[in-house]
Amino acid sequence: MEIFEPGVQSAYSTHQFREGEEGMKCLRPGCPRVMTLSEWQEKRRCFCQSTDAVRAIARSERPTRISVSPNRPNPPISRFTPRTPVPATPLSITPNPPRYAWRWAGLLVLLLGLGGLTVSIVQFSQNRAARNANQATLDPQFTPKEVITRYYQLAPTNRTAALALLSDDYKNYYKVNQSHENVKNFWNTIKKVDIYLFQTLSSASPDHSKIKVWLRYLTSDNITACESLIVELIFDKNQGLWLIDKTSDVQQKPSCRQ
Repeated sequence: MEIFEPGVQSAYSTHQFREGEEGMKCLRPGCPRVMTLSEWQEKRRCFCQSTDAVRAIARSERPTRISVSPNRPNPPISRFTPRTPVPATPLSITPNPPRYAWRWAGLLVLLLGLGGLTVSIVQFSQNRAARNANQATLDPQFTPKEVITRYYQLAPTNRTAALALLSDDYKNYYKVNQSHENVKNFWNTIKKVDIYLFQTLSSASPDHSKIKVWLRYLTSDNITACESLIVELIFDKNQGLWLIDKTSDVQQKPSCRQ
């Protein structure tokens, strides 16, 4: 029997599988999701609309893999061959200091000063680039809807930047309740996510917002699948940013309509 990791969430609901609980596992490459036996009886299809699924059980042991992509060897790291230092030719010193000796000293001081200035300029440029990159991900002017849109734009290609849009509590929830490898494998199968509808459910509090969104997924093998879910956001006063704090009521949609 196929196995999968306990704690995985069903594709059709918020149900999380316990150790030893059976479900249905999709065998289609690029759609490694599971669902409860009752959901399979009702839907008769996987998240990606495939009907190729088998009975499986949640086990803590190493999960089975339906297909494994060949590991690409890491490209060799180019290393610069250190150059052999060439000993400097000593300046000839006359018994009496030449009349232009002070100019040599001044030139040396100038060169040292320029060297320090160059290092400062490089560090300033690097720091500014880092600040700009962070601002592009965490712009304080982002509204709750813009944060949600930004998250789903980043998630398929830049998980690190996408995770910066989650609150600390939500990050900890994922660490406890979700397998990092399963989440990573799922996003590796998604090419693009579009949000085709928003519905604001609550925005009465200045530091809390609840929004329902409808998502359209395009998988790496060009299959379209849609779902809706509720996203709750909080305003982090320390950072001055809206962050995604919770998702719920995930519902698979047979078509991309409300």
